[in-house]
Amino acid sequence: MDHLDSGLFVTWTLLFLGIAPLLLGIAAMRADRWPSWIGVLGAVGGAVCVVVASIMFVQTDAASQDVAFLVGSLLVTAWFLAAGGWLWANSDRDG
Repeated sequence: MDHLDSGLFVTWTLLFLGIAPLLLGIAAMRADRWPSWIGVLGAVGGAVCVVVASIMFVQTDAASQDVAFLVGSLLVTAWFLAAGGWLWANSDRDG
């Protein structure tokens, strides 16, 4: 059960904290609609999580990646909140 839990956690980290923010961050950097710092934040956080997940796939002890995972996941969380706040501030409130 522990191996299944670890495998699912690493897969979740790779897909939802790594690849998705990395690609969306790159897309936001290339778009004129978004501030470039939001794209950079997502791309860097996603890249860190991709590296962390890749290392965790081959290591049996993931304790060495705790700080890197914390940094990457906090960057992705900050990107998510910043992008949501920017969208809310620039939305048309009249419908």
